[in-house]
Amino acid sequence: MIALRNLIGDLAAQFRHSGNLTARLGCVLRYWWLYVGHRLQGMSRDDSRLQALAKMAQTGSSKRLVNVALGDGLHAEMDVFSAAYLLREIIDDGTYRSAGFVPEKGWTVVDVGAHQGIFTLDSARRVGPTGRVVSVEPFPSNRDILQRNIARNQLTHVEVVPFAAAETSGPKTLYITQYVTGGQSLVFMGNDSVPMTIDARPLDAILDERGIKSVDLLKIDVEGAWRLVFAGATRLLTRRPRIVMEVEGDDTEVAAAKQAVAALGYVVEFRPPVLFARPN
Repeated sequence: MIALRNLIGDLAAQFRHSGNLTARLGCVLRYWWLYVGHRLQGMSRDDSRLQALAKMAQTGSSKRLVNVALGDGLHAEMDVFSAAYLLREIIDDGTYRSAGFVPEKGWTVVDVGAHQGIFTLDSARRVGPTGRVVSVEPFPSNRDILQRNIARNQLTHVEVVPFAAAETSGPKTLYITQYVTGGQSLVFMGNDSVPMTIDARPLDAILDERGIKSVDLLKIDVEGAWRLVFAGATRLLTRRPRIVMEVEGDDTEVAAAKQAVAALGYVVEFRPPVLFARPN
């Protein structure tokens, strides 16, 4: 019954946005068909999910590019799985939104781990042309889509940074997952991952190069590499921007993230899987 309720919810969510509806509905049905099949074979929920994602990636059914309306005149290109699931999480469910953390007119927002741009586009709409959005995305295929989305929506107040945010400048190994387009990491090396060499810069250097002295909101979603981001952002963190950060991992990892952020002088709230930190 829980699976059926979740399936119905996933299908219903697709009607909140226009654009390639048939493809998005097909993606949801395909995922659930594979997931339930693996569960009936006795696999755990996590293993069933990974096997379903792996099969969809192998056949290319989850990576087909579609165009979807985000609202308020914004349109975005993204892979169909992101359109079916990430769009719902970020735009509809407001995973990264909480009182005091919603970008406002004139804000400067830094999006570390921008993926294909859902959060970036939503933030750009909210801050308006008097604001600024810096989108950090090192993975070339996601960055290409991100740049096309920014150009398509004529968001001249958004800048894309083609580096990973890390503790030092120079080459780094980015581990590319085959399951989903948003699972790349500098620290997680899954059995399915393929290494790729990319360039990294400290976030402090990225902002200094652009003359940015103040940041209102720092969003981080880097698949477990938050420590590297923090290590390269010591000056920024002394200025106490609001922080919204997705935390991947077990309870020990969540506790470590909470402790590290609190030690910087923040009041921390954790609403799985997102940590919200406001200056104390």
